[in-house]
Amino acid sequence: MFSLRFTLALLALLLIPYFLRSKYGIALEPYPAVMLPSGSGKVDVAPGRTKVKFTSLYALNAQGTWSKVDNTHLLYPIPIQYLNPILAKEFGLKENAGAIRPGIQSELAENLSMSWARKVTEQDKNEVKVWLRRKLEHQNLHGPSLKVVQTVETISIPDGRILNSRVAYENTLRLDQ
Repeated sequence: MFSLRFTLALLALLLIPYFLRSKYGIALEPYPAVMLPSGSGKVDVAPGRTKVKFTSLYALNAQGTWSKVDNTHLLYPIPIQYLNPILAKEFGLKENAGAIRPGIQSELAENLSMSWARKVTEQDKNEVKVWLRRKLEHQNLHGPSLKVVQTVETISIPDGRILNSRVAYENTLRLDQ
């Protein structure tokens, strides 16, 4: 069995990412993630019902109508659980998408982070747009736009019926500009 010494050493080793995360947020959690490697979240539950958020992507097909995008194939080889953080920065197309988060203006933050602590250039944005258009073409979607729609559904817990559905967020990303 493991000794007390090993257990204490492991505890000390795991306290480092814990303190980094608690002080600076998820941005400074060392990769690979130690605290919650698959992400965290909770579902609000009211008596007899719950609300669940769904994020869907749509692109124009050859007929000029919006078709649902297969998110897994669009992101491949990126794991699908990173869809919402990627969409929060609009695939890096959002203004200041690569800026260091306020309050974490240290060199430590810049050195530990791989994705958000770099300047996003116009060349980077153009590469992302070309990559997205190519991924959409593999799904026979040729439109110059990508629509992001987040829907909130209220679901009855006892029988699973959808009580209410509403669009909480909608945004269109232009891939031709």
